Amino acid sequence: MACFITLCEAFLGITPHFQLWCYLFHPQLSPGQGGQSLVGGVMIQLRNGRRQDYFQIPLPSSSHGYTGEWFYVRNVGDPL
Repeated sequence: MACFITLCEAFLGITPHFQLWCYLFHPQLSPGQGGQSLVGGVMIQLRNGRRQDYFQIPLPSSSHGYTGEWFYVRNVGDPL
């Protein structure tokens, strides 16, 4: 999302536009272990055939080991 906002504001000189986002991207549900995730189970992907319309961004191919660089808070009480 931050890359898309930067594309709009810094390179195109426009405010981020939802229809442009829909032209370039689509959300895809990501199944959890043993079925569909109830929370946090969406990936954002470029639509097929849109790669030439967007700039190349070097992104990691895996989020493995993210806990070493990020922190998270475990919900030990009642579910949120």
